[in-house]
Amino acid sequence: MMNSNSALSLALLTLATGLGLLLAPPKGRIPAFLCWCFVLLIAASSCSMLPATWFGELPDWRRSLLNDWKLELPDTLSPQPALTLGSLATLITAGLWFFLVVGSRMTESTRRLTLRTVTLGIYGIAALALAQKLGWIDLGWPLGHPRSDVDMGPFSNRNHFSSLCAIGCVLGAGMAHDALSQKSRLMVLFALGLLLPFTAIVVNTSRAGLLLFFVGLTLWLTTGSVRKGFFRTLAVSASLVFGAASVLIVFGGGAGARLVDQGVDIAQLGGRVAIYEDTLRLIFKAPFFGFGLGNFDAVFGLNGSLSNNHVRFIHPESDWLWCWFETGLISLIPVTLALFWLLFHGFPSSDSQKRKKHQVLDRRLRGVACISFLIAVLHGLGDVPLHSLGYCALALVLAACSVPARKLKTDASFLNRSLMRLMGLAWLGLGVTHVLALDGEPRLANYSSSAIRRNHIQSLTSSGKKQEALEACNQAIQLTPLDWSLYFQRGYLRLQLRQPDADALMDFNRSRALEKWNVAACQEEASLWLKHDPDLAIIPWRDLLQRSTNPGLFDSMLGLSRPHPQLAANVRKLASTPPMLASILLHSEPGPPWETALSDLLSIDPDLSKLDLAQRRQVLSYWQSRGDRDQLVALLESHPDWHSDDWAMLADEYARQTQFEKAWELQRKHAYATSPQQVSSGALLENLERNFALKPKDARLGVDLYFAQKKRGSLDDASRTLNRLLALPDAPPFVKLEQAALFAEAKDFRRAYETMKAALAAKPK
Repeated sequence: MMNSNSALSLALLTLATGLGLLLAPPKGRIPAFLCWCFVLLIAASSCSMLPATWFGELPDWRRSLLNDWKLELPDTLSPQPALTLGSLATLITAGLWFFLVVGSRMTESTRRLTLRTVTLGIYGIAALALAQKLGWIDLGWPLGHPRSDVDMGPFSNRNHFSSLCAIGCVLGAGMAHDALSQKSRLMVLFALGLLLPFTAIVVNTSRAGLLLFFVGLTLWLTTGSVRKGFFRTLAVSASLVFGAASVLIVFGGGAGARLVDQGVDIAQLGGRVAIYEDTLRLIFKAPFFGFGLGNFDAVFGLNGSLSNNHVRFIHPESDWLWCWFETGLISLIPVTLALFWLLFHGFPSSDSQKRKKHQVLDRRLRGVACISFLIAVLHGLGDVPLHSLGYCALALVLAACSVPARKLKTDASFLNRSLMRLMGLAWLGLGVTHVLALDGEPRLANYSSSAIRRNHIQSLTSSGKKQEALEACNQAIQLTPLDWSLYFQRGYLRLQLRQPDADALMDFNRSRALEKWNVAACQEEASLWLKHDPDLAIIPWRDLLQRSTNPGLFDSMLGLSRPHPQLAANVRKLASTPPMLASILLHSEPGPPWETALSDLLSIDPDLSKLDLAQRRQVLSYWQSRGDRDQLVALLESHPDWHSDDWAMLADEYARQTQFEKAWELQRKHAYATSPQQVSSGALLENLERNFALKPKDARLGVDLYFAQKKRGSLDDASRTLNRLLALPDAPPFVKLEQAALFAEAKDFRRAYETMKAALAAKPK
């Protein structure tokens, strides 16, 4: 469940857990209920290490990988047991971290110090994120993820940062209230500092962050954490101010701008729902024991029905579904029971008048910690923040802070403390292993170490150590046999090392079988075969066309295959749609090949209705220069709806057939724009003639005279005036069109057509 996305964070948390257990093992006995829930969770998560045959027949996809592609898969329920073991170690690390914190048996003062430290830490992170957003500093956030203008905070998912800030807001309100109860001046610091995480949520444009903020603050205000008095009035007033600010945001900028400009992003929401549905469909194929820790992206990639040519679905957009998918329903039971136990004992309720003041304050501290932890849990319903190791570690600290001291009043026995120290020693060694893995040679398999191995193999390949890279690739495949990129890399290395083509092809086949939607991988493989054995490029290209219907891809194949006759012939056989046949037509030589391609296209799409506008115009243009033009005219005439785009082509064909009147009528309908035909001040024709004679370079006077002559019906005089206007350097552009119109009125349609065509050709594009 705990697939960390950072090797460094995993190493640090493991070292901190091991060192803490070794030097300061839990003082109090951990509640037995929580211990049993943890034991059951680990046992349930370990069931995937049992033989797969114990759970029935192998699914079809595993049999296909074994029989068709000869993958060396183990016989355990988890198809990648090494990866499952590594992920299980990370899960145990998280549990031990929680026990380390909760077993310290917090007093009121230590709980207060812990929560204040966490609150100020979140304030600091929010301040740094805002400073980077303003361009004052550059921390390289988000860490390990491509930068963009909208990203904020250290997490690769900005919603996780907003969720953290929502937790910071609730903690800030709780710490301000606690400081007021203590009559501490820190109340001002926590109250004013709360603006930092709230501002970060707004600037981060996260709807989830705003929702979690209001849910958390509402829970804190409506529970027993704040009963009465000045602070309650102040808190309610502040929440109203924040609410008003949020209304302004909704109708102004930030997260609200996204709501106004986009509304609820139906496409994104629909995409999440589709992922949930597809995940549940697969879950019900192995509902009780799951597919094994660390196996979601591989199994979902093989069996998911969602196609995306550029994005691989590495998680199901929900921590809870992720846990269920990988570890089964039997693991959700102890997780749910532990969650209810924590909420029951930590959630704030009305303070009893019989309690002492320090007990009331401690209960309030536990209450704000519990609500903050609940924010993380709620966010996990529709996102995966708890699979981010740093966020999860913080959430577990908040959960530990919500456990009452009375549940830990029994001292831990010497045996318990000794066992914890032994665990600490073991985990200290595990942490050292994770640190050594940062140099590129991990010993365990998990999410972060897999990325390190891939980078190491790529580094060896780039430096020319291809044989070493091949050996490293083989070792990595033993640990993660469902990693498609490793087979692709091994296929590439086999080609570089001049190993048999059949071996390289089998690895590429395995890669495509494991990654069934990736378009870029097919293109890259085809480019490798074009350099090595061009005829084999047809294999990845065939898969490529099954993954994408983009006609541009097939067009690219035709161009790349042209120097290789056999490959070109095989590519043409792949054409199955009108756009593909149109691409073949556009790449065919004039003569019989072109005529055959046109016949094939018209046989399945006689009206070219299944081509887009650009491709249809290309086909018609080639047809005009290479094919039966009378047949082309008949097709164009039968589709008057095309004339708005293709009228010029039909007009040219009419002119070729000396049907100049038809050609002119098309021009007049689609290109002739009538100019303003008013005469200035309604002057007499004689006055207009005199004015233009006195000022023959004034185009405006010439235009007025022309329209007056045309209105009277003096077409010869109007034609002469137009000729004089055409000789002027500043003649209006419409003069040529008017000259064509005059030719048409004189029934000289040939000159009208040719004049209009010349005028249109001279117009700037």
